[in-house]
Amino acid sequence: MPAVSSAVRALIVDNDTFLVIKKEINGKELWDLPGGRIEYGESIADAVKREVKEEVSLDVTVDKPLGSWWFFRLDNRDQMTCATYVCIPSHTNVDLNNNPHDENIVDFKWLSKDEFLSDQYTADHESLKQLIKERL
Repeated sequence: MPAVSSAVRALIVDNDTFLVIKKEINGKELWDLPGGRIEYGESIADAVKREVKEEVSLDVTVDKPLGSWWFFRLDNRDQMTCATYVCIPSHTNVDLNNNPHDENIVDFKWLSKDEFLSDQYTADHESLKQLIKERL
């Protein structure tokens, strides 16, 4: 039976830009925000900080909630709902080489809202672009 799971994402802001990561999944390039699943017993803020540290080697302060968006997992059965938080980085030196789960993160960019919303970047799901458009 299909399931719905919770995850967190971080909209890491630096001046007028925010960090996006590129993942290669089944031959497709998708742009996403750093984040992942919440571990059992973990607070949302701790999950955001842990996932950001694991994926892009940044320490962040969780500032405020931005909103939520969703996508289907690769099997098209399970749905992920992502609570997304605006975060402030302690520095902007992204490092993709320390990912302990060896996720398919192949690149990153600091983009403006307009750049991300352009057709040049395919989001993990259109609901991410809708959240950015409406709430940022």
